[in-house]
Amino acid sequence: MNTIIKTLSQIEEKSNKIIADGTARKKALEAEYEERSKNFSENLAAETEQKLNALRSHMEQDMNARLSAQEQDASEAVARLEHHYKAHHEDYVNQLFQAMVEV
Repeated sequence: MNTIIKTLSQIEEKSNKIIADGTARKKALEAEYEERSKNFSENLAAETEQKLNALRSHMEQDMNARLSAQEQDASEAVARLEHHYKAHHEDYVNQLFQAMVEV
């Protein structure tokens, strides 16, 4: 009888040790998971921020290039109008004068 009780006691001690080891392993895995999750989130946030900054920079460069092109086009249009005015303003004045005199 003592042998059976002793054997049962040893089995219970081994079971308790296995449960304690399992609990410790579970806590270690949870900590590792939390650390990996935290690192993943931080890396994802940093990568996202980097990609957004690159996209913003690219869009800003594109916008500045378009703005420069529009400014150049506007300057050229003004220059053409001024050239046309200088070349033809006397004709326009004469046409206007003739139109006013005929009335």
